[in-house]
Amino acid sequence: MNPLRIAVIDDDPSICRALARYLGVLGHDVDTFLSAEAFLNSTAIFFDHLVVDIRLPGLSGTMLVSMLRDRGDSTPVVFMTANELSDEQELRIRENAAIVYKPFDVAKLANILTQATGDGPCLHSES
Repeated sequence: MNPLRIAVIDDDPSICRALARYLGVLGHDVDTFLSAEAFLNSTAIFFDHLVVDIRLPGLSGTMLVSMLRDRGDSTPVVFMTANELSDEQELRIRENAAIVYKPFDVAKLANILTQATGDGPCLHSES
């Protein structure tokens, strides 16, 4: 398995640390961001996958991904949430991304990440 470059975007520092540690042990390169804005304002970096909390303060995870998609970015996304979603919300999200409900088994997340494919890595930069 080739190492993946993964961005974890969650406002909970403990979630970011835990995922960075676990995915790092599996050999992946992980960058963490405590907000969607921090991700967008970071220097241009390629990512193979995005792991994004749905409910972030400020710009939500779903809005972040919508912005990236509008820019033509097709990076695979796994959304995380601790909240119940309506059937309609879940169906709409699952059209373009995977969802894991907190608390979740990090091995399941790692499996989703290694199985996901996309048309190309994410390159974000200030526009």
